Amino acid sequence: MERLLFLGEKRSEIAKERGLRWEHGRLAAKPLFEALRNVGIEPLECTFRNLFENPNIPEIIRHVRQGGMIIALGRKVDDELKKQGIPHIYMVHPAARGRIRRREKYKAHVKHVCTTAGLIRKSD
Repeated sequence: MERLLFLGEKRSEIAKERGLRWEHGRLAAKPLFEALRNVGIEPLECTFRNLFENPNIPEIIRHVRQGGMIIALGRKVDDELKKQGIPHIYMVHPAARGRIRRREKYKAHVKHVCTTAGLIRKSD
């Protein structure tokens, strides 16, 4: 799944204080990783970046041109990628507020996005 590039916004203040990044699987990454593993995608085989922390648009475009897929985590990232004309799939950010924050709801959302994007097969 190295072809998957997940783009978040930026690290939270807590993540910065604790020296955490997406790859550590903590804070916002925890429910995302849990949901991905639930559908058979190993997060550690994917790439995670924060668009507004180190906006390397040429790298992102190169990723797409080489057959990779971008998952935009949250509306801000989704809006920016649309503005840049970069093809991507929208996914609710794992730290979103409201009902989607419930683990089972978020898992169902991730499963739906991954199925719709063709990353996993629809189960009967």
